[in-house]
Amino acid sequence: MDSMQTLASLIQHTWLIDQAAGRFVLRQLLENKAQPAEPAVTYAGVRSSAPSLMGGGTQGAMPGSVVVICVDYPLYGFYADWLCRQLQQASMNENVVGIICRINSPGGVDQAAYKLFDTIQAIKKPKIALCEYGLMASAAYWFALGFDYIMASRATDRIGSIGVYSTFMDDTGFWEQYGFTLKDIYAPESDRKNEEFRAAQEGDYSLYEANNSRVAQLFIAAVKQYRAGKLKITKADDPTRGALYVASDALKNGIIDEIGTADRALQLIARMAAGETIQDILKSEAPDDAGEEDDDPEEDPEHEPDDAPEAAAQIQSSNQNPDTSMFGDKHKKLTALAGQAAVSDEQLNEVNANLDSLGITGVRVISTGYLNEAENAVSALATANTTITTLTAERDSYKAKAEAYGSQPGATPSKVEKAEEPLATATPQVISETDAEMQRMLKKQQGK
Repeated sequence: MDSMQTLASLIQHTWLIDQAAGRFVLRQLLENKAQPAEPAVTYAGVRSSAPSLMGGGTQGAMPGSVVVICVDYPLYGFYADWLCRQLQQASMNENVVGIICRINSPGGVDQAAYKLFDTIQAIKKPKIALCEYGLMASAAYWFALGFDYIMASRATDRIGSIGVYSTFMDDTGFWEQYGFTLKDIYAPESDRKNEEFRAAQEGDYSLYEANNSRVAQLFIAAVKQYRAGKLKITKADDPTRGALYVASDALKNGIIDEIGTADRALQLIARMAAGETIQDILKSEAPDDAGEEDDDPEEDPEHEPDDAPEAAAQIQSSNQNPDTSMFGDKHKKLTALAGQAAVSDEQLNEVNANLDSLGITGVRVISTGYLNEAENAVSALATANTTITTLTAERDSYKAKAEAYGSQPGATPSKVEKAEEPLATATPQVISETDAEMQRMLKKQQGK
């Protein structure tokens, strides 16, 4: 493809690449120099007890071969297409038992990341991504998420850059220096055409930022899905925010699985091709007390966005089986309880620990027995609250009456109804005989 055509197509995409590398690619395209050399594909045998990447030759795959593909260029356009074809051919070759990609890439554009991820995810043969003496950054790391195991060749390899950005290029100044005046004229019906670019020319980058945010959410969702149980997000360090780590730190925060040689990667492929899973291999190599991990008090699973499952589902490849899709059965501890009438506290704790590891902190699983106890307790509490309300109302009524009586003046009589008592007979007054006689005569005259 002509470099100018490539440049024109690339600036329409969102970048998942180390910035310095992205600028270099743009300069090379402008100078018509960005044509990578023919990528290397070799074959390694796995039949010997100590397989070596030097075995097998380069003429073709002999029975029991591992395809080794070098990924050593930014991921975009024809190069990403070429890698996809090599991976698909390896998948279909009956002589090939596994795939190793030796990666030294700064990343690339979002569409290349989607395409490579879907291609490697669909391959069922054992596959390992090995960052070898270089970079596994951004889109290259997204590609690596589709492998069974992610390795680095040495502690100083650079891994990560889980982030998204875009480059806005306005060439108006270029044409003006030659005396040209550019004016884009749009049809009245096309008022939203090129709206991101037109807004950016006016200094408004919000539409570009919104698109970058959507891609970033997809990227973060993929990382959290495929590194579930391994990824460590703390308040001090969140690997999904775009930092680029040396491999020793990448191993600590869980974005890679191991630091080891290319021969080590080949030996792992050989054992996986013989029927062992990577989990079985690691378990067999671990000391007896391995697996007893200390809880990280700084681990902060709440960094996960609420819409992460929805975001990851958007890049699920249509050719994946349900159990290998981006969001397959992540809750094995929970689905294992299917059909069990009784569930122990230990099983419940394991389910909830699994939820914690996936950043689902607002949900807890409890048994129906505990649920019934809780419902009965709520009912009893409601009854008690009703009784308390009734008694409180009665108390307040009597209290009001007592306060009313107590507030009357001291001279105010109470209005107690009672029967009239007869008046006591008055004590007779002592008078003289003369006065008595006069009273009798007076009464006689009055007819009394």
